[in-house]
Amino acid sequence: MNIDTRVEKAKTSGRAQPVWPLDHERIRLELTAIPAFEAETLDGRIVRCFGEGFHLTLSKEGEQHSQARGWVERCLFVRREILLAARIPSFDRGHILSLDVKTTEQDVPAYRVATAVPAFAEYGRNLNVWLLGQAMECLKRLSSPQDDRDISAVQDWLQHEVIDGGLLSLAGGRATTVPVLREAWRKGIPFRYLAGGTFQLGFGAQSVWIDAPSLGGDSALGARLARDKAQTADLMRRAGLPAIKGNVVRSVDAALQAAASAGWPVVVKPVDCERGEGVAINLASSDAVRVAAEDALALSPSGRILVEPMLKGVCHRLVMVDGHLLYAVKRGPKAVVGDGTSTIAELVVRANATNEQLPPWKRDTRWPHDALASQALERAGMSFDYVPQQGTRAPLRQIESTADGGLDEDVTPIIHPENLDFARRVQSLFRLSVIGIDIMTDDISIPWHISGAVVNEVNFAPVVGLAPISRHYLQHFFARLACQPGAMPVEVVFGAGGARSAALVRTRQQTLVDAGHANCMMVSASQTLLRKGTDDEPEPVPMKVTGLAARIEAALLDRSVEALVILVESAADFDVPWPLAHISAWHDSGEAWGDGVAVSRKQKSAMARLQQALCFT
Repeated sequence: MNIDTRVEKAKTSGRAQPVWPLDHERIRLELTAIPAFEAETLDGRIVRCFGEGFHLTLSKEGEQHSQARGWVERCLFVRREILLAARIPSFDRGHILSLDVKTTEQDVPAYRVATAVPAFAEYGRNLNVWLLGQAMECLKRLSSPQDDRDISAVQDWLQHEVIDGGLLSLAGGRATTVPVLREAWRKGIPFRYLAGGTFQLGFGAQSVWIDAPSLGGDSALGARLARDKAQTADLMRRAGLPAIKGNVVRSVDAALQAAASAGWPVVVKPVDCERGEGVAINLASSDAVRVAAEDALALSPSGRILVEPMLKGVCHRLVMVDGHLLYAVKRGPKAVVGDGTSTIAELVVRANATNEQLPPWKRDTRWPHDALASQALERAGMSFDYVPQQGTRAPLRQIESTADGGLDEDVTPIIHPENLDFARRVQSLFRLSVIGIDIMTDDISIPWHISGAVVNEVNFAPVVGLAPISRHYLQHFFARLACQPGAMPVEVVFGAGGARSAALVRTRQQTLVDAGHANCMMVSASQTLLRKGTDDEPEPVPMKVTGLAARIEAALLDRSVEALVILVESAADFDVPWPLAHISAWHDSGEAWGDGVAVSRKQKSAMARLQQALCFT
């Protein structure tokens, strides 16, 4: 199999030209040998390898070369799943544009397949060529396994050699990147990778930066304060908000003294760790505090730990987005749920066995069978030999944490309005667009000043979109952001560098300015012009980039740009994938490429791509 990025020419002038999205690159596959496979068997193996959610629309039975087409369609699917496993949000599988066959000297059919897949220039050149090669290798490995152990070997190869060994260094995204940006994709909100796990949602003046779920408007100072539990609590108390009072210490001996002063039981945790790491609760003896303090000191980057009195109540997390509640959950610890017949030990084994059937990149944290789990069960009056009733939760940890996992309960509908106002005050205090507020209370439906609720922690960039409840509410995440579909007009003028296209560009700029888009930019392969206001003439904008695609990207990144007009002058303007898939409108100046009279096949194909960009999904 050979893969390259050359664009092949049609063999006959009457052949219909393929159409593909503006942000896709065209890659040719040359297949000289396709492994024999039975579709249903291979598809079942793909499902077991990548997890549930596999949907593949195959070519019709009996279609010529259906075996080769089916192989490539599966290759495109696997390519996308590999990207998602590496936290690279690519949701379009790609497209087969054409498939030709010729017979080799050995009388073996060889296939030439033209594909179009989303371009990833921002991640590095030739990434898609490498990815398609890895996808082909994955399919070959999946076409021969005899049992699940062989499929596990394929998963391990993908995890260690392909994902960890190559893609993760490019991605830089959080675990929340894919679920959050999948929701943006579903809503038609364009996004583009910037750097360091950060993406831009939308275009120009209507754009928002996101490092899911934190937004570009988040205060860097607020984020820094929120990462320090002691500073967070002190600031909230000064703002008249209920926060726990703890003692910051730097040694085990000081922790023992602080615990004795606070009164038993106590909580020990690092001042500056996240995900619940190093947190020990319900410590009722000096020995327990000593062990917990040693662990917390080892984890704390600053060598500081907090000793706090044990609070009453259950932790409730409120996730706020720009002053509005996204969701609220009652945070339960990692647990198994009884079925009325199995012991807790058996339930743990079963939960871990089910978890192990998922690919490594989709697995949950393990259900523990250790001393900490025994302690949590003992406090609940249970043991690993106990048989809990149907629906009864058996806790395997004393608290929920991102590190160990948990079992949440949706309390969004019952939160008291005064508690919501209280959460808004906390969010405003820290100047964070997205925030997770942990409140200790027995009942979130009772006002905080009556229930005695206390803020336990404030979380910058809380984990969203991973647990079922959080995924359910993601649909509301983008409701009040500026980056809505079509928020910034992007129009294309189709021409050939003549007077008519230049006049049409000026007309479109004037029309957009008159419609209220004061700063309207025009880009072509050779120049960038910005028109400010209705009475101003367009002024040149110097750019240290060349080519139409690069100038389009520069305009989309400019937060002063309120509308964009793109001037297309030749087929070369489509040689590099554009940094956008959709346009608001396109206008034909009537100018023709080539001899300036006849409309060429390339020109017709380019026009078809622009037309498709108006509605492509």
